[in-house]
Amino acid sequence: MIFDEKREGELLKQRADKSKLSCVPLAYELSGLDEANNIPLAAPRERRSSLENSSQISTTFGQRSAWGVVVEVVVAVVVVVVVVIVVVVVVVVVVVVVVIVVVIVVVV
Repeated sequence: MIFDEKREGELLKQRADKSKLSCVPLAYELSGLDEANNIPLAAPRERRSSLENSSQISTTFGQRSAWGVVVEVVVAVVVVVVVVIVVVVVVVVVVVVVVIVVVIVVVV
């Protein structure tokens, strides 16, 4: 969601001019969600919170950037590779110890 800086400045000025504070976040005023959903600017908190939780609103908070996904995949691959290496090293060490013990028992 891209905001127009001029509109944002106008809304901030209008907000400052009001005698009471608006209970609607500035993002709602900028996005026009209140007008689109016919919700008055002074909507009760219950109605606004139900609207905030509805699937009609798309925010960038729930979305991940492409770089975030790439970093997440790279980290997952590195973790898997490290775990596989550790498991292989442990198995090799156990096999070597068992072979040494068997050789000692057979010789003695």
